[in-house]
Amino acid sequence: MITIRFLTENNKKQYFSVLEIVEQNLENKNFWLPVSDEERKTFFDQSKILQIGAFEGEKLVGALGLYIDESVFGSAFEHLEIKNKTGVAKVGRAMVLPEFRRKKILHLMMQTALEKAKSLNFNCVFAIAHPQNIASCSYLKKIGFKALKTFTTPNGYLRNLYFLDNLN
Repeated sequence: MITIRFLTENNKKQYFSVLEIVEQNLENKNFWLPVSDEERKTFFDQSKILQIGAFEGEKLVGALGLYIDESVFGSAFEHLEIKNKTGVAKVGRAMVLPEFRRKKILHLMMQTALEKAKSLNFNCVFAIAHPQNIASCSYLKKIGFKALKTFTTPNGYLRNLYFLDNLN
């Protein structure tokens, strides 16, 4: 049985193990933005990112970040063409171990992330995905995110920008 809970520093080793496995098993390396050492340092800073984990027993099998501080949003934030950028959160770094995919684990984590964003009084959430990552792009649209635009990150990665508003 899969359980969803927020990760803490105690889960750091498992988290980075899952991250490594997911990166090694990508069907297309361009689907995943490289993780910088600087970014790794923020992954468990709960004033910036809340990490949501999916567990089978005590084994971490998936994770999703709810980014709650503008300083960790990355270049996508500047592409959001909305009047009021306060009250905006981001979901990202979604990952599920290959043998646990197609079991609605991402959906459980996303529900938790959106509920948490709402409880923290965020009005809207954005996400990015590679345009050829059909599974991610389709999923985001299915749960109500609207595709806003395609842009290129400063490091040359192509991304679609998705936006979900009216959380409250």
